[in-house]
Amino acid sequence: MKWSVDLGKRGITAIVGRNGCGKTTLAKALLTIPLGDTLASTSSEGIVGPDSWIRYEFGEQVFEFRFDPDLGTLSSRTPIPRHLKAIIGVELPVPHGDRFKAFQAIVEHDHDLRTALAIGQGAPRQELNDFLNRVYRTDRFTGLLEVRIRRRSFYCFRRPEDRYLREDHLSSGEYFLISVYRRIVSGVKFLFIDEIDISLDADAQARLSGELRLLCERHGVHLVFTTHSLALMSTLEKGEMIYMEREAHEVTLRQASYNYARTLMFGFKGCDWSCPRTPGHVLVAT
Repeated sequence: MKWSVDLGKRGITAIVGRNGCGKTTLAKALLTIPLGDTLASTSSEGIVGPDSWIRYEFGEQVFEFRFDPDLGTLSSRTPIPRHLKAIIGVELPVPHGDRFKAFQAIVEHDHDLRTALAIGQGAPRQELNDFLNRVYRTDRFTGLLEVRIRRRSFYCFRRPEDRYLREDHLSSGEYFLISVYRRIVSGVKFLFIDEIDISLDADAQARLSGELRLLCERHGVHLVFTTHSLALMSTLEKGEMIYMEREAHEVTLRQASYNYARTLMFGFKGCDWSCPRTPGHVLVAT
């Protein structure tokens, strides 16, 4: 697999394709940049061998991860600089994504959250409230409060009689979108989210791309996500969709239109413009 991406771009890009074509493998390869043991900790034993490698190119800088027989996984002799790690974020699907690991942190800060709300701390994060309200076509997120504890933001609703509703008490889709927003405003420049449509109803999926596009342009983020949702694909603009396809031992990525992708993925007839079957420039290779 070979792929290039503009880390300075603002906006969204969707990668679509059939199951097993390599979307999650790409996500794990990218997560290896900030977390070198990603493949060992998220994949089955033996997924890599002596012939496996990943090569990253950032301008003139090149970093290679090769198989280390002593570790049984890939490792690099040249450390990736901290400033490069800091601008890249990756969210894996269940059960390895950061949003699933965050549950324990929220529970551990339960007492701190109660105390902060009791003394009147917490204020609306207007941008997040508007984002959720527009995606779900409602106004019920207007009362969502942001509470800062040890330089970390938590979100909750204050309820009568000293009760409150934490973000992890919301539906899985609502909690996920809060997690996505948290990642977008975290300071990263490139964010990859695998299976972004999981837990979202079709109505929310149809509104998601437009809202994400606005957030990413505002915060200077290039968000790349994978999806199987026709509702989401149909709202993408020209140039925002990449079709991933696996043939024998090679994975290709090329620009595609909505009708082109749905024809290949679902067998629906109709294609409005053709795309060349050529791969992009090198960023990652297995």
